[in-house]
Amino acid sequence: MSALVLCVFTSPAVLTKAFELAPLSEAPSAPATHAVCTSSREAGLEVELAAVQSELAAVRARYDAVVPSHSSSLQRLKQLGFTPSVIYDVGAATGGWTADCRRIFPDAVYHLWEPSRVYPNAAPAPGVIWHHELLFRTNESIEWWESTGAGDSILRERTTFYKGVQPTMRQAHRLDSLVAAEMLPLPQLLKVDTQGSEVYVLQGAIGALSECEAIIIELPLAGEYNANRPSLSVYVQLLEALGYETFDVVEVHMTDGLRLQFDLLFVRAGGSLARAAQARINALGLGSNMEQHLLERR
Repeated sequence: MSALVLCVFTSPAVLTKAFELAPLSEAPSAPATHAVCTSSREAGLEVELAAVQSELAAVRARYDAVVPSHSSSLQRLKQLGFTPSVIYDVGAATGGWTADCRRIFPDAVYHLWEPSRVYPNAAPAPGVIWHHELLFRTNESIEWWESTGAGDSILRERTTFYKGVQPTMRQAHRLDSLVAAEMLPLPQLLKVDTQGSEVYVLQGAIGALSECEAIIIELPLAGEYNANRPSLSVYVQLLEALGYETFDVVEVHMTDGLRLQFDLLFVRAGGSLARAAQARINALGLGSNMEQHLLERR
């Protein structure tokens, strides 16, 4: 197996260490000649390593283009000139999504909502504000199903993880009410993942969306993972009524061979992101060949 093939399956750090440990200086004779050979071999390895790193970067770019992920979708927004100053994370769990998002938008202020009491209190971080209210379309007391944290919702999860779990009554709030009462800054990016109740969160956040350019939301696919959850068409119709259009597939959730949910990115219809994307579409074909264009669309 060639060194190049080995490089593909080895991290640059490991390769670098291997090069450092390689017994290049143990050859017994001809010190001057040996020095020249050693220098030549090191230079050759550096060139080979650079080629491998370049190929890995190209593979990662192709992977990101066809395999959806939150990071790649957020990066695409940034490449289109999107620079949100305020981001809301509704259904924040332990704050993992916000941590990833901060790597891409480090200067934004983040407001996180997580009503589940299963999760430990998160460590404070600059620019990250936690809220623990339960969000709904109205301010009222409603049933809340709590067990594992990840599946806690106002709509009972229909898996065995929630078998025998009894609901408790929790006070719910409209996001608009909380924003007004606490005088919170409005978001330009909203992520909502509340286990089947995302529609109800949006119905209570009409005013909070007035400056929001992009929404990432979890949508249902196979079966009824959460009891009595709204249908996919209800989600899409609501978002279109609020003035948003589909933009990107962010993530697909597979469990036991079933695609149960997927995260979809919506942007404001006619907004800056939609216009930037349309400009790129209109420019397709300029300075490129048809063969490459068809290859990228596969």
